[in-house]
Amino acid sequence: MAQIDGDRLNFREVDQDGNPAGDGAVGQADSASESTRTASFTINPFIVALWLASAGLIVAGFGMFLGAQNAAMAGPNSSDSMPLNYLWMSFAPNVLLAGVLTSAGLLFWHAAQWQRHAK
Repeated sequence: MAQIDGDRLNFREVDQDGNPAGDGAVGQADSASESTRTASFTINPFIVALWLASAGLIVAGFGMFLGAQNAAMAGPNSSDSMPLNYLWMSFAPNVLLAGVLTSAGLLFWHAAQWQRHAK
């Protein structure tokens, strides 16, 4: 088994941010620009879409519930509107729950991402 040549190991000291430090810091400017690029704020379009869907579900759930309540308070004016009001009243809690759970899941995801970047 052959020994590895000491010159090929290329050990370097790094500072607290992980950037090369000291006299042997080769390419220090390159690593500084890379660290600023990775620290920049990027927006994930899928997360934005999930936030919009969550808000839409919550608004739709409240709208369905209020619409069904309003029609129920008006009384049975026509027999055609009753099945639609029943469907609104049936689906409103599920739609609200889906919106709230999506928001809670996204908040946990953001907390995990923040915790990962804080390390």
